[in-house]
Amino acid sequence: MPIGAITRSAAFSSAPFGANSAAGNKVVIHAPANFAPADPFILCVFFHGWEISKGSRDAQIAAAAAQIQASGTNCLFVAPKFGPQSEVGGFSQTSAFSAFVLEIETVLPKILEQSGMTAEQAAQVGRDAARTARILLVAFSGGWKPLSATLQGLLVLDSQTGLGGETRCADRIVGIQLLDCIYGDMSSAAVIAWDSKRRDQATLISIYGKDTGSNAKVANRALLATLRPDQPLASQSQWATLPKPLPGDFVAFFEVPTTHMSILPAGPPPQPVSTFLDFLVP
Repeated sequence: MPIGAITRSAAFSSAPFGANSAAGNKVVIHAPANFAPADPFILCVFFHGWEISKGSRDAQIAAAAAQIQASGTNCLFVAPKFGPQSEVGGFSQTSAFSAFVLEIETVLPKILEQSGMTAEQAAQVGRDAARTARILLVAFSGGWKPLSATLQGLLVLDSQTGLGGETRCADRIVGIQLLDCIYGDMSSAAVIAWDSKRRDQATLISIYGKDTGSNAKVANRALLATLRPDQPLASQSQWATLPKPLPGDFVAFFEVPTTHMSILPAGPPPQPVSTFLDFLVP
């Protein structure tokens, strides 16, 4: 049975920063009203951009979380908080993202129980989120920094043997969404490395503003040329003809007229996180 919508901020020992830091150690967890705990779900991890004004970091997280309800895909949303310029803090450690995902198993059930879910079901959702749920990574603007740290860490763990299945979060990544967050070589490097190692696994979508500064247009076109040398930019009309679910090796770059801060809520397509989620399931 679906539960009512839940949005909570919970302390994580594996958060990018500690409790006494400016960023704090709270993570936003959101389950939409249509979340079905007994069914398979996608874990959406959101990496916010710079806090360009007071409260803008939280506004970005709220804008992304709001799109989960609009999606028809069963999904749980989590958003760790980074520095004012998306500094990654503890996420610079190789195993940081894997440890963060694993900690969901202990933090989430308490929240779900407080919202009326049975202890048994809450514990199962926590285990699923931490150990088996497919993962979508969404980065907006300066969120390329934690995204890069995450992908780099997962690729390093890939090279290590003897790891338990719960450690290999890399195997669970099914989608990467870049929302106006590519500006040059530094923001592109981890995406290129990921694609070279796991080309057939995770669908990659980039939506960027044609007028965004910091070399975004040139950098996105260069990244596409590196990933898929013979592939042109995608057009908005292609959304209507894309297959569902999108194949793991699918890559598409959309150049849009939207201003930078409007891309997260408005795309196009409108509510781009929700739209991408719905293309990850049949």
